[in-house]
Amino acid sequence: MIETFTKPKRLYQEIGLKLYEELSDSRFSVGDRLPPEREIAESLGVSRAVVREALIMLELMELVEVRKGSGIYLIKQPTENLPEKEFESSVDKDDVGPFEMMQARQLLESHVAEFAATQATKKDIIKMRDALELEKQNIEVPR
Repeated sequence: MIETFTKPKRLYQEIGLKLYEELSDSRFSVGDRLPPEREIAESLGVSRAVVREALIMLELMELVEVRKGSGIYLIKQPTENLPEKEFESSVDKDDVGPFEMMQARQLLESHVAEFAATQATKKDIIKMRDALELEKQNIEVPR
């Protein structure tokens, strides 16, 4: 049961846990768009910044995807009860929150991308263009 886990230390963790529980109630299906940050913040009585951090926590758990200009989408149905290891990995043990995790990812990923770009062949670039074109076609198709 969720209540047996370590109580969240920060407000965004409490909100993330509430959102996790709402997603677990099967109110949403994979692929569904969630309400906007503003509505979530108003319904829970918190700021949009807190909701944003909670969503980053859920994004790091690979449950939701935040698409700029489009919204927040459920990409994986959470289990009914939050696994302890999954929750504890999202709770800051050494005062590391989701923003710090995202900053670290951005730093590492940008260097990996830079290295990959220096190693890319003409064939690789053609494959990337084809993948981007396919993605563009998928975005244009209404769901």
